[in-house]
Amino acid sequence: GVAQRGRALALCSAMALHSPRRQLGARLDCALFAASLSLSLYGGAVAHPVRAVDFAGYRVRELWAGSEAFEPYAFTTLRLLDGLQGAVVALLEYGMALQALPLIALYMHIASGVCRDSEHCLAAQTLAIEACAEAGQIHHAMCGLAAAYRGTNRPVGALQPTGASKPEEPLAYACHEPPSSAANSLAIETVLELVPASDAVELADVLLLTRLDLARVGTLLCVSEHGGAACGGAAPDLLA
Repeated sequence: GVAQRGRALALCSAMALHSPRRQLGARLDCALFAASLSLSLYGGAVAHPVRAVDFAGYRVRELWAGSEAFEPYAFTTLRLLDGLQGAVVALLEYGMALQALPLIALYMHIASGVCRDSEHCLAAQTLAIEACAEAGQIHHAMCGLAAAYRGTNRPVGALQPTGASKPEEPLAYACHEPPSSAANSLAIETVLELVPASDAVELADVLLLTRLDLARVGTLLCVSEHGGAACGGAAPDLLA
């Protein structure tokens, strides 16, 4: 049932988090099992994507209507949010960004929609940026960067950025055009100029903000190395 799969996913995530780093095989197996279980949880609604790649940029609204996938002890004793983060990090360390995408979507849903945890929400956004860039989903990585830095898509009740007089324009990166095109150049320039929202500095530690900055660098490196070749143009030196 749903509760049994949720319990198994929480256990696998906790094992991936707490497995000694020298036991690489066991840690990876737990993370992969957690990713597979997350896909099975999405089977309760036809609205969810079927392919792992389609979870790039996907926002989960509900898992199973009328059913709770996770029992209360999963959030306390098993530290579900920390476990999901650990499992995702393990997958990314092994270059398995595609397998990580459904698990990241679940992590984001629980952090923002269930637990209302702003720091874990920002962590999920950062990991999603890394996974999307590695999986070649540059548009979703760019949009994720804009949302993470601007403080949008935060949990209800979380601190919101101050001083914004009007909503920011959505960032769009056209993967079918070269990075040097007018629209993509503007998107790249926007990403380069992003700074954390004032309240993000208060809700996140310096290590998380540093990882967000590194995710931006990694995304721009992916554009620089592969964007031009994929779009039929020369890749510019974005970080010069």
